[in-house]
Amino acid sequence: MTTPQAEPLLQAYAQGQRAFHGRDMSDIELSGADLSGADFTGAVVERADLTNANLAKAILKEADLEGADLSGANLADADLTGANLTKATLSGANLRGAILREATLAGADLTGAQLENADLTLTILEGTDLDRADLTDATRDPDDLAQAFGIDDSAGDTNAQPSGPA
Repeated sequence: MTTPQAEPLLQAYAQGQRAFHGRDMSDIELSGADLSGADFTGAVVERADLTNANLAKAILKEADLEGADLSGANLADADLTGANLTKATLSGANLRGAILREATLAGADLTGAQLENADLTLTILEGTDLDRADLTDATRDPDDLAQAFGIDDSAGDTNAQPSGPA
């Protein structure tokens, strides 16, 4: 379901526009929308409803998605370099191959998210819920991951697995 505020964006996308740099989309409802390959570099998408949206291969560099709901969204191969996903909900989201380098995921919910082959280098994961998240072959800083799981990594154990919500 989308709101009237979403219609101009969806119409522009349907007409082939893919560049939406710096656009303010705070509180927009784009649940289930197909925006694959769109470029939202620097966009403000705070508190947006993007549940089950298709954002595969989208560019969200430096985008502000604080408090956004991306539950079940497809973000496969998306570029979220430097994005702010503080307190965002990404439960069950597909982030396979996504670039989250230097992104902020503090307090985010990634319960059951698919992060296979994702780049989590220098990503802030403090307070992030990674319960049941699949991190197979994800590139990550072991210290950041240990912090997300509340694990004392002083012994250098980089094979630690979550036992429940962080």
